[in-house]
Amino acid sequence: MMKNFLSLLTLLTLLVGCAPTEKKTIATGKIDLIEDFPMEGSNTLTAVWTYNANEVDLEKLKSAKLVSAKLFCVHPETIDALEEITLSLAASGADMQKVGVLNPVPRGVSSLSIGVADEQKHIVKLLQQKELTLV
Repeated sequence: MMKNFLSLLTLLTLLVGCAPTEKKTIATGKIDLIEDFPMEGSNTLTAVWTYNANEVDLEKLKSAKLVSAKLFCVHPETIDALEEITLSLAASGADMQKVGVLNPVPRGVSSLSIGVADEQKHIVKLLQQKELTLV
């Protein structure tokens, strides 16, 4: 069983408001996605991102959007088995949100850029939770 299947690097753009609107970009850094419950089908790889929100007052956060996501495969030969990659964000106090997709998945590569969804709802609510799960 392969435990470190993919690593993910994501960038979130946050719009923080009060008086003048302030725009900030947060990079998650490397996050290892693992297959805790390996099975065929969706939701087979997950990771929990506990982020440091010291730079952003989450109560004043007006909007947030995933602006890019890149996957790096530890074992590139396994990427050829994937037909589609969907990236969703989830948290215990908010609804899961689909934020990106890659279909078809290119063959013979070790890194992939996921297409980011144009419309992303409820990202602020997700970020206001203690941790975020990437699915």
